[in-house]
Amino acid sequence: TGNQIRELGMTKSTDIVAMTPGLNYTTPQAEGSQINFFLRGVGLNDFTDSNENPVAVYVDDVYRGAMGGLSFQLFDIERVEVLRGPQGTLYGRNTTGGLVSFVTVRPSDELGGYAQATGGENSQFGFEGAIGGPITDSLLGRLSVATSQYDPYVNNRIGQDYNELDSQAARGQLKWLINDRIDLLLSGNYAKNEANVGAWQHQSTKFGADGVTPTALPRNEDFWGTCPGCDVFGYADTDGDPWAGDYDRKGEVYVKSDGGAATVNWQLADELAFTSITAYQEVKRNQEEDTDAGPVPLAPSFPANTNQFTQEFRLSGSQSDKARWTAGMFYFDNDVHATYTLDALGLDYVYLDTETKQSTESWAAYGQYEYEL
Repeated sequence: TGNQIRELGMTKSTDIVAMTPGLNYTTPQAEGSQINFFLRGVGLNDFTDSNENPVAVYVDDVYRGAMGGLSFQLFDIERVEVLRGPQGTLYGRNTTGGLVSFVTVRPSDELGGYAQATGGENSQFGFEGAIGGPITDSLLGRLSVATSQYDPYVNNRIGQDYNELDSQAARGQLKWLINDRIDLLLSGNYAKNEANVGAWQHQSTKFGADGVTPTALPRNEDFWGTCPGCDVFGYADTDGDPWAGDYDRKGEVYVKSDGGAATVNWQLADELAFTSITAYQEVKRNQEEDTDAGPVPLAPSFPANTNQFTQEFRLSGSQSDKARWTAGMFYFDNDVHATYTLDALGLDYVYLDTETKQSTESWAAYGQYEYEL
């Protein structure tokens, strides 16, 4: 529940794995980077932007396909649901392993809100708050905001220090009570994450006895012919301090996500309801890293832009106290444009320059009938 999330100090979407048996996640860098959830061992250990995770993520019944936009701040949340897979009956897209559903607090007819601030070392500051209630007799609203910052905690001996965060997010909702049977919910979301991460501890290695497996290189061994204990580029970090290094690059992770949704709920009859969910989401990101963890310009960049449009129609009802049914259609349209570059001092065996353009369009129909024996 939302109260438990705040009491446990959870501030981002990936924090829920600490309290969810069988749920884990992987990320190639650190906060704000690509996220892949694994549920009961099922997941995808591939961070290419053109992929989608088989453990789906939903926010207010809207599917989020871009892995670069799955690390977001948790604020003003009503509850989080984790459903083990497969869940293809009612959640049709990429739910082989299951799904994680985040449900935010919706506008209500009661005026209320909350505010919470936290602080810590390295100038850490976090704030989240919300206010909502009736605007008119038929119009309800809610505004939620969150921010999180902290200064770098890894010392860079030759440049800008590493591992810092500056993140902001906001969500606005308007609910129009058209009549006793129809309501329209309009929602918009915005989030921006800027971080310097990926400052790993450098370790020189050499090939093992099989000529393939890397092993630690002793400080007195000149395996590469550069200097004793040095890597192939002639560098070694020998101070043993994991919180310091010689990094020649900023190591930026930048993610901006924004979108909106329109949800119509129509009670056609006492036992028959219709729902329409129209949503659009855009995720822009750029990930840089200092791959060699040293002063050598081994510098890959991974910029990408993902645009997603979804439309869902859902009809549900019941025939008796024991019988329930649901049926619907789902439309998905997704465009990905990504470029990956890596140039290591002109070395022929470490060079990458790719461009990816992918368009995906899919339709799905689903239905489920339940009867309690």
